Amino acid sequence: NAEVFDGHGVSSVSIDMREFGGNLTDLNRVGDVWAGQVEIPLGMSPGEHLLKVRMVDTFDSSITVQRTITSGQYHIESTMDEDLEIMVMNEPPVIDIGELRIIEIGDEEVDYVLTISVNDHDGLNWVKVKLGILAPPGQSSTWFTMTSNGDGTYSKEISIKTYIALGTHELLVKAMDAYGSQSAEEPLPIMLKEPDAKITTGSTSDTLTYVAIGGLAILAIAGATIYVMRGSDEEGGLGGFGDA
Repeated sequence: NAEVFDGHGVSSVSIDMREFGGNLTDLNRVGDVWAGQVEIPLGMSPGEHLLKVRMVDTFDSSITVQRTITSGQYHIESTMDEDLEIMVMNEPPVIDIGELRIIEIGDEEVDYVLTISVNDHDGLNWVKVKLGILAPPGQSSTWFTMTSNGDGTYSKEISIKTYIALGTHELLVKAMDAYGSQSAEEPLPIMLKEPDAKITTGSTSDTLTYVAIGGLAILAIAGATIYVMRGSDEEGGLGGFGDA
């Protein structure tokens, strides 16, 4: 908010952000004070900036100032005058880890491309990952720089050796923006598991064929048994049914 005085009356007061790609935003008069909300444009870098205040009187005369005017006349400076400053805070990069990554590893090592999303309005200086147990020997504490894919994602190719224990292992990622603001170290879990077992089964038609063949074999054996029983009493006879 601002207190603005003019002998002819004040018509409007606005904040000029056009230098940074923003807008000329009018303030609202509330009693003797001009107040309002001003959107900070993305083009305004973090740090201290001088604020431009544009004032227009009732005769449409205007002036833009960047300091207070305690004397009441803009052309007369005073030691009491102060710069109209604004401090733009810098937020750290935002890292999107994504879902749990599950990697199958068997008798051969696996080459895997790790990819994450990182966003920052100011642009990124770097994105790094600490691979821990998945790193090459002697480099478990090394921070490796990830490569930008040009679409807000960053990648690092890693080789997962067969001697690494199965289970969940935690990696760490962090990022720094163009103005030196650094994110916290974000945990990134990766699960290593054995490949799923492949079960080979015959088709339904093959199974039905085997059942049919088995049924014919049973019938053949049963028929042979009946024939032997009926012709076993006397040579050439018909057993219990006898000769008529």
